[in-house]
Amino acid sequence: MGFFNTGAKGSVTNLSLGGGKKEYTVVITGASGMIGRALTKALQGGTIAGKSVKVVEISRRSGATSWDPATGAINAAALEGADAVVHLAGENVGSGSSESLTGRLGAWTEQKKERILNSRRDGTALLVRTIQGLKNPPKVFLTASAVGYYGFDEGDRVFDETGALGKGFLAEVTRVWEAEAAKLQGKRGIRVVNARFGVVLSKEGGIIKKLLPIFQLGGGGIIGDGQQYLSWISLIDAVRAIQFLLGASRLSGPVNVVAPEPATNAEFTAAMGKALFRPTILPFPAPAAQLLFGEMGDEMLLGGQKAIPKKLLAAGFTFEDPDILSGVQSALKN
Repeated sequence: MGFFNTGAKGSVTNLSLGGGKKEYTVVITGASGMIGRALTKALQGGTIAGKSVKVVEISRRSGATSWDPATGAINAAALEGADAVVHLAGENVGSGSSESLTGRLGAWTEQKKERILNSRRDGTALLVRTIQGLKNPPKVFLTASAVGYYGFDEGDRVFDETGALGKGFLAEVTRVWEAEAAKLQGKRGIRVVNARFGVVLSKEGGIIKKLLPIFQLGGGGIIGDGQQYLSWISLIDAVRAIQFLLGASRLSGPVNVVAPEPATNAEFTAAMGKALFRPTILPFPAPAAQLLFGEMGDEMLLGGQKAIPKKLLAAGFTFEDPDILSGVQSALKN
């Protein structure tokens, strides 16, 4: 898939990390998820700072190094002496739940919202406490976050990493999430990066996987008025950005992991139609989205953010998929 790019574009060959060990160890939570699988594949067999990369997964799955954020159980030895921890675990905000009919479709029930918040707060807090107690803590703690921090109803206002906290459920979740990670910032030389992801485009999951069958049948169309912004990134660039951030020693705190060209829902819809050679003439009216999906519909379908990757660009990262058509085409291939 070409994730481990050692050329000039967003190169990761110049990482200057690690001590005297022969391996560079990266501990990953959420390695079974869409981003985690791709990141693991990219790192395995690669090198950082001239050292071969060793990936350690911590998971509740059997056969993996174990942890359970709900009970506070974790194998701390898996983190001892690691060079970096990449924390990607968390309840999927776009998947359904069994509590109600609309929940099965994807609407947020109160139970679903509780799982979304708890999985991020409790998992991050457990890692932070564990790292604080290590004899040899990692130098980098990179945790997933989200551009939902900026809210969902700001129109065409542009947000870089200095943007203020917005309103909404996802904004509050992200605030709590990042506050837990911030407890490590600067402590014992640990660099904390909050990777504020936009919508990650891949046919392996997320919005593309959900919408692909509909568009393939010619049933695609804009949602609401189509003018709400989508801050997005291709899966390939999301993985490349994580690798870049592991070695970007001057970058810390929030970093928008999004493509440099946010797209409106109408532009995304047009790109899907063009890439699939299908019509996109069947709109999904706003009242229907609100009726079926409630709060989730307002924030994720009818709302959005226009975020830009100011820190990544300033640090020299370049994108393989900078515009929405290339992003959609990349997603359909990988």
